[in-house]
Amino acid sequence: MLIRQHVYRVIAGFNNTEHSTEHSYDLEQLVPYAELTTQRLEYEADQVVIDLDRTDFGYNVGEIEVVSSCSDDLQSGVENVQRVAALLNVQTVDRPISKLMTYLCVHNKALRDKIYSLFKF
Repeated sequence: MLIRQHVYRVIAGFNNTEHSTEHSYDLEQLVPYAELTTQRLEYEADQVVIDLDRTDFGYNVGEIEVVSSCSDDLQSGVENVQRVAALLNVQTVDRPISKLMTYLCVHNKALRDKIYSLFKF
């Protein structure tokens, strides 16, 4: 299913709920405010998962995760993430800027600023 069709279905369902009196959306006038493509590479070794995303507008972001079924392994998981990041010579951050917000920084700063003001990022 195309993403746009899914969005239409979600909004159509929203229009048919108790919230529809507050907000009603004309599906025919629904226009995307961002269109971007992401290529993802995924790697896994020794309970470490690495996802690398490359966008069509030049933004690249990666994720290093440790898979564990026990919360007692949290400290060793953090150490594994730091070890892999050091091996890859990449900087780690707690909250990377999302692909969408980076896209809006480049293509629609006014909308990005409005979103930031509404959600107090």
